Amino acid sequence: MALTVFSFFALAIAGFGVCQALTRQLELPTNALINLGLGFFVAMAVVSCIVSQNWLPISTVSQAIFLMSCCAAAVTALDFNRGRTLSLSATMPLSSRLVWFHAVCLCLIAGYLTLILVNNMSRQVFPWDAFTTWMFRAKAWVTTDQAVDFATFNEWLVSGAGFTLPAAHYPLSVSAIAAFAAALSGGWSDKAASIPWFL
Repeated sequence: MALTVFSFFALAIAGFGVCQALTRQLELPTNALINLGLGFFVAMAVVSCIVSQNWLPISTVSQAIFLMSCCAAAVTALDFNRGRTLSLSATMPLSSRLVWFHAVCLCLIAGYLTLILVNNMSRQVFPWDAFTTWMFRAKAWVTTDQAVDFATFNEWLVSGAGFTLPAAHYPLSVSAIAAFAAALSGGWSDKAASIPWFL
């Protein structure tokens, strides 16, 4: 499960590097925090597209994505090691009061995220309609090691093959991210599949 958490941090740093490079290339004012958040979501969109395509087994694809994101994160770190500084804000000067306010806000956010992480790690997947559909699809993908198609119950009765879900028409991206997280842990794990919702 540590590999799963590490992979999400590597993906965030890799996405951050891409966003920083784009803002420099387009000569836009850079904001490191915005680029970090945006980079994470861009990386997750790319991961969900790759995992849901069913080109290779999910375990192989997940490991390849992990290795590529680690390499991209290393390139980003080396790029900033060459003397570039991070601009947290393009226009805002920092005073000592503002620094203390930011420190208190960061402590509150860290406490909140810690509570979310403890909750995700100590409980099974919470059964509600959409989330259960996404998790069951991800679980089927990880246990079969491929992104199989799902059909509605009536379609499944007619064809008699494959997997069925009442809400088979739900988007694949959430299932793909959960399958990626669980596949990195070596098999299906509710806890590993819930890690993306902590981040």
